[in-house]
Order: sequence, then C-alpha cells, then structure tokens
Amino acid sequence: MKIVFGWHLDGPTCPETPGGEAHAVDEAVVGPLGLLHLLEGQLGRSGPAAPAALRIAQFLARLRAIDDGDRFFSDSFTADAWATARLILSWRDALIAAGWSPGSAGWESPRLTAIAQAESQARLTLAPGVPDRVRALTPHICHPSPLAELSLVDRPERLPLVWRRLLDAVEAAGTRVGHLEVEAGRRDNDLGVVQRLLAGGGRGTLSGDQSIGVVMSDDELTAGDIAAEWLAAPPDENAGVAIVRQGDATILDAACRRLGLPRPGGGVRSPYRGALQVLPLAFETAWQPLDAGRLLELLVMRGSPIPYRTGRYFANVLRDFPGTGGARWRLAWEQAIEQFRADQAAEDVDEATIDRNVGRATTDWRTWLEPERFDRDTGIAATTADAICRRVQRWAIRRAAAGTDTIYIEAAAAAGALAATIAASGVDPLSKAQLDRMIDAVVAEGVAPPATLAEAAQWTTVDDPAQVWGNVPSLFWWGCADPGSLDPGLPWTVAERSELAAAGTELPAPRDALALRLDAQRRAILNATDRVLLFMPAQGAGTEIATHPVWHEISSLEGRDRIIVDGGALRRAAGAILGGRSWRTEPVDTRELPVPVPVWQVPAGRIGARDRESATSLESLLGCPLQWVLRHHARLREGALLDMADGNRLKGNVAHEVLARLLSRPPPADEAEVRRAVEALLDEMLPAIGSPLLLPGRLRDREDLRRNTVESAVALVRILREASLSVTATERTVNVALDAATVLQGAIDLELATGDGQPAIVDFKWSNSDRYRLAELEEARPVQLATYARLLKGDGPGAFPPAAYFMLKQRRLLAVDSEAFPARARIAGNGLEAVWDAVLAARARLLDELSSGRVVATGVGDAAPGAGDPEAGELALEPPCRFCRYGRLCGQRPLA
Repeated sequence: MKIVFGWHLDGPTCPETPGGEAHAVDEAVVGPLGLLHLLEGQLGRSGPAAPAALRIAQFLARLRAIDDGDRFFSDSFTADAWATARLILSWRDALIAAGWSPGSAGWESPRLTAIAQAESQARLTLAPGVPDRVRALTPHICHPSPLAELSLVDRPERLPLVWRRLLDAVEAAGTRVGHLEVEAGRRDNDLGVVQRLLAGGGRGTLSGDQSIGVVMSDDELTAGDIAAEWLAAPPDENAGVAIVRQGDATILDAACRRLGLPRPGGGVRSPYRGALQVLPLAFETAWQPLDAGRLLELLVMRGSPIPYRTGRYFANVLRDFPGTGGARWRLAWEQAIEQFRADQAAEDVDEATIDRNVGRATTDWRTWLEPERFDRDTGIAATTADAICRRVQRWAIRRAAAGTDTIYIEAAAAAGALAATIAASGVDPLSKAQLDRMIDAVVAEGVAPPATLAEAAQWTTVDDPAQVWGNVPSLFWWGCADPGSLDPGLPWTVAERSELAAAGTELPAPRDALALRLDAQRRAILNATDRVLLFMPAQGAGTEIATHPVWHEISSLEGRDRIIVDGGALRRAAGAILGGRSWRTEPVDTRELPVPVPVWQVPAGRIGARDRESATSLESLLGCPLQWVLRHHARLREGALLDMADGNRLKGNVAHEVLARLLSRPPPADEAEVRRAVEALLDEMLPAIGSPLLLPGRLRDREDLRRNTVESAVALVRILREASLSVTATERTVNVALDAATVLQGAIDLELATGDGQPAIVDFKWSNSDRYRLAELEEARPVQLATYARLLKGDGPGAFPPAAYFMLKQRRLLAVDSEAFPARARIAGNGLEAVWDAVLAARARLLDELSSGRVVATGVGDAAPGAGDPEAGELALEPPCRFCRYGRLCGQRPLA
C-alpha cells in the first residue's frame, strides 16, 4: 500500500491521491489520525475514539482522587474543576507525545509528581488519547509491514517523539520511507520569484506577469464577486484549480450561487444549530429560578420538542408574564389540550384513543415545560442529569428516524456523550457551572449547515493551505488571513525541562511547532505550477482581518505593487484581467435603494374595520394609522424572544397582577399588614409571572419592584379608604359592541363602587414619570380611560363612569375631574364621554381614509402631527414614535 503522510493532511487534501489521479486503489493521503486508524485497522487494534469531553471527565476523576488540598492545582480545581482538568490533561497528553514515561523517575517537580500520580490511578479509567494510541501501537508493528511505501510531506525531525518512533518502527518493518521534496521556483516568472523566496533560495523583482495576484478589497463582498467571476470559466479550465477555503467561505458560496456555479462549501461549523441547542436548553430549564427566556427559546426554535400548535399558547404567556404555574400558564395548558383534542377529532380518531393520546402528549410536554427544577449552586443529581440526557437522546432519535436532516443524529450523539461524561466524572451533584462546562465541551465541534456543503465541481477544495501537499496548476486561496496564534507551548520551567530531558522526554521547542505550521502553509504556494491567487479582504463580518504571515514575506520583494490588485477598481473596470483570465463587465442601470415612505398607497378597499378593538389598538390607530395597519392588518411583529417583557414593562405587569390579587378580596386595614401581604404575594407570584427578576444579577431590579409595589399598594389602599371607594372586580374582561362589525374588548384593572353605589375605574400604570399621563388628562385625550368607561357603561343608557390612572412608581392618582376621587387627584378637562365621541369621530374618518388606500405615518415629513382633526371634533394624539418598532419603514428612524 502506498501512503502519503503529512501532519496537516487529515480531512480534504489536494491532490486527493498519492499519484494525483481522481481515484486510486491501495493508495491514500492521510494525516496523523488517518495513519493511526489505518495501522490500527490492519493490525486488528482499532476501536472507537473517546470523545474529548469524556476523557476530560475521566481525568477529572483522577485529579479528584489525588487532591489532598495541597496540590499545585487544588485552588483552581475547587473553583473550576472542569477547566482545570481540561488544561492539565492537555499537558499530560503533550508529555506522552514527547515520550514521557510517568513511572520512569521520582519527580522533584510538584507538577510532574501530581500528573504522574494521577496517571497511576489505574482503577479509574482514562480512555487513551492519540499519543497513547500511537505509543501502544508502535511495539506491534511487525515485519512484513502492511505499508509498501510511506512518503513524508513534513520533515520528520519536527514531529513529536512518539510519532518519530512509530515511523521508525514502520520503516524497520520493511516500509520504504522517504521525504517528498517540493520542486518549486524553476519558472522564470513572478510565481517563480515568490517560490524561490519562500523556499529560502534568494530574492528577485516582481514584474506583474499575472502568474501571481493578490486581490485586496475593502470587504468580503467585493472579493467574493471577483472570485466568482474568475471561477466562471469553462469547466475544463477549472480542472486544475485548488480552492483553499480558509475560515468562513459563506460569502464565496453566495457569489458562486448568483452566477450559477457549484458551491465551493466551507461554511463554519457551529454548536448553535437548532437541534444541538435542545440539549443545553433542556438543562437550562431545569434550574431554579427559571430563566424564562431560555424556555421561550425552546418553544420557538425550529424543530422544538413541543409542537408549534401547542407551544404558541405557552410562548404567548411567556412574552408578557415570563414564568410557569400562574393562572395564565394554566389557561395555556387548557387551550393547548383543547387544540390537540380538536386536531385529533379532525382525523376521525375515536374518543378513547383521543384520551390516551392526550395523556401521552401532556406527559411528554410536561417533561419539557415543567421539569423538576434544582438550585443552581447546590446542583442536580447525576442520575437526574443522566435522565435528561436520555430524554433528549430519545427525542433526537425519533426525529432522525422521521426525517433526513443528520443534525438529529448529531444531537443524539451529543446527548449520549454528555451522559457518559457525567458518569465518568464522578461529580455528584453537578452545579450549573460544572454542567455548562461539560455541555460546551460535548457540543463544541458543532456541525456545518447542509446549505454550506460543497457541491460537485471541476475544482478541488480544501479547508487549509497546509492540505495542499502536491503540485497543482492553480492555487486559489480564499481568505488569506492570519490563522491565529499557535499553541503557546508547554508551561514547563527550565528545571522541569531538564528533569524531563534526563528521563528521555523530548519536549518540542515552540519554534519547531511554528516552523511545522508555516512550512506547511508556504508549501501550498510552492506546489503551484502555473498561477496563485490570494484573496485578502480588509474586513469581514464588520471586523478587521489581519494579513497572513506568508504575505509579510512576499511583500518584502521589490515590485510587490505589481502583483497587488485593487478589488474595487477591478470590479468597476470594463475589462478585467486576473490570473491569466479576462472577462468583461457591463454597467447596469442603477436602482435607488428603498427609502422610507411616510405616506403609503395600497389598493382601495383592502383595509377596513377590524372585528375586535381595544384601548391600545384605538390609541395606535389615532396616533399613527401606519403603525396600526402594520401591526393589526399586516401582522408584522418582532419575534417572541425580542418581544418578551423586561424592564419597566415586566415590573408593571407583575405589579398589576400583585395588586389585582391583593384587592380581589378586602385588603387588610392595617398598613403593616398590607405590606406583609404584598411581600408574600410577590414571593409567591414572581416565579410564575416574573422569573427573570429572580435570576442572578437582578437584585437591584427585584428590590425596585418590591419597594414600589409595596408602597404603591399601601398608598392605593389608603386612597380608596379615604374616598370611600370599594373594589367590585379586578382584571375583569368586558366586551361591548363598538358598531355592527366590531367588538370593543378590554380588561379593566380595578372596578370600584362609590359610597352611593356608582361605578368607577382605576387603571394601573408603571412608568418612570407621570408627566405623560398628566398631560394626557390636561389636554383631554385619555383614550384608555374613555375606552374603559365605555366598556363599563355598557350598551344601556346613563353617564360614563369616572376613571383615573394610578401611577404605581409615583403612588399618585390622576383622575378626570369627578367627585368620585379625592380633590388632589382631579385634573380639569373634558369629560370621558366627550373624549369618547372624539375618538369615534377620528376612527370613522381614518377608516374611510384607509379604505381609500391612503396610509399615513403621522409625525414624519409633511404628514400631520397627529391623525385626528381637532377642528372637526376629532381627537389628535401624539404620534407614538418613541415606542414604535416600525420607524425604519416610515423614515422616523434612520435605516443604518
């Protein structure tokens, strides 16, 4: 068997076979893992490789076994056992690769002593790493060798000691071992000049003969367009092209797709693809206090374990009242089950079967939505953590069997690996921090999206320039950028190095690792026979891109400007020449970018009255018809994750609910009792409707909510008692007919009765200032109070009941002038009935205008400052631009 071996040749390579043919028999190009698998297989010693996370967990157990509190790692181990075990394991593996035998000496160094003692814990399993497997395999290499010829791409003296010993054993067994020399720099052109420089053979002057080109552009988009144009040649001209997809090649993929070319591939692997996130989210929802945002992520993610038709009910609750167990959450359960029953009945399933299916479904949903929850610091039992892993694994296996997306297979494997890691670590219970470390290690590699996989083409693609080991006609290096810092090396002192060297351990010098890497990357250019193209955008994803060290070498040549191509100028040129290929570009008619439009025109009759309106939607219509149309007719809304209540909105929602519960029965007479009652309600209700405020780091918000809710309750009870107002209902939903086509609906925070039995209304508001609501009353435009008064009045005769705002943070009552409320709360202004008549007049005119097809964004450009016309007896509201999410569509907010 003929083998080409290189330190960086695991994965795609170019050429793909030792002889450079498209296919080969009994030949292979391999890297360290490939050679190891090949030899283990031929000698009958192969087996599954242990995941990195499992080995870390096993080594953690060994460190725990020897930790007496006085080890060099003891303090770090107490603070973060996982990270400490991972680091020391990397040291241990590097020592093994350097030929270290832990039992070969009595070590003076405390660090070497500790690692050697951890190594002696044979009763605790440690799966072999790659250096262990190489060392174990070497004595079993026997004559005749299964390999006829082994060609080395790298200089063997730069490889770790255990690999050199393996290669020596293979050669001793009869394999012809040789080193492949790169024949470069023979041509009398710019490419030859560059190759001779990189090979250390001299310097020359560049002439700009198109044999090497360096495309520099301001951004990746320009580079992608040029790269795709160059690749858009007849297929036979691309047969000798090797594309290096260094880093993220998504931009190159998109540019090729626009020209109808095959996709080179190269999208980055990510641990954040949907199905892989189910495992960490399953654990995130098992901690107390609950992070409701993570539960919402689980519900709205694509492929969620909770079906969409079920999950939407719970997601809607979490948006405004993030938490589980409250009245709204229980209602969501009822709605979800009712929906499931209806879906089953629509499929002609009999009632007994529906009952069984409902039972199974609700049991499954509950394990995801309401699992047993544990304290973040105290931790979760290992058996419970294992059960969560198995639940995720079962879910992923079912999804994998039902579809074609391999991501579910990866998710199942990750869940299994985490279960094995937890068992091997011996940690029980596991804190949130420990589990997070383990999960990160298990899913760290991630997966590439299917849409970024390479498609069949004439060219060859690799992920790294070091994978170009043999001659190629054309090297096309996308993303020629600094690959990042190398491993800084082992942290051994001079004394420790001397001690290790005396015991036969050969630690690599940092310069050897650097030379091994840079030589492999230079080799890509040295192996090009006709041309080289380097694409070097200045920025990618909004950040500056550092240039590759190879370019620093090339740029030292005289005439370097002759090989630099300005990407922007090349893109604008009528005739482009790059790397021996030319193409023509023609200007296209420019189009103006979409601009914000304050006045929109739609087909007449398309927009009309809705079947249901509320105080909020009426304010939206009168404040800005465009906002009302976009939200209620176009149904353009932010995603659930962005729309989840927080800050003042969340605090206000919680305070509303607490006060409604407090006042749903006669409140205590004593103010101290009121305080204690509100404190108890907050403690009870926060997990159900405001769990984000219980998370670590939210103490200030929690105290702000507690202080203001307690004091506002005391103030409100005092005001009600002084005004002889009694509570008749809280949070009651009322419906009345607005007109023949529309129902007016609303939930009134507080319904009251005066001393003589007349109704009154209080609406709770939480904001940092009461100036806006005060101005609203003074200017006779309290739409919400007028709407609630209309709801409570009903369809019968009689006057509108009085209404007031209670400002929770300011603990102040603001009322339309009425004898029902204390004098200090009354604000002079029009009565609510007059306000309501103005609302109806404005609504009627605006609906007529919308029906004609004209949709206005008020407060922008030449548009009126408000939607209503005061001279016509309509209500003019201030445009809600401060709170609007559609400002970029009308021009109220800049596009960028």
